Amino acid sequence: MRVLFDGPAPVAYGQIYVTSRELPDMSGAFAGQANGLCGAGQAGALFLMTGTHTG
Repeated sequence: MRVLFDGPAPVAYGQIYVTSRELPDMSGAFAGQANGLCGAGQAGALFLMTGTHTG
């Protein structure tokens, strides 16, 4: 399996972005979803919600 990232990721306001371009828009990332921790509604980006605010 190919590993694209292996290391610590900074968290701010309970959010982590995995993107190949600009930051995803939260409303667009979670479009069509009722709930969830991972928004993948925009091509080329993931919007991840974490359990902690910072750290």
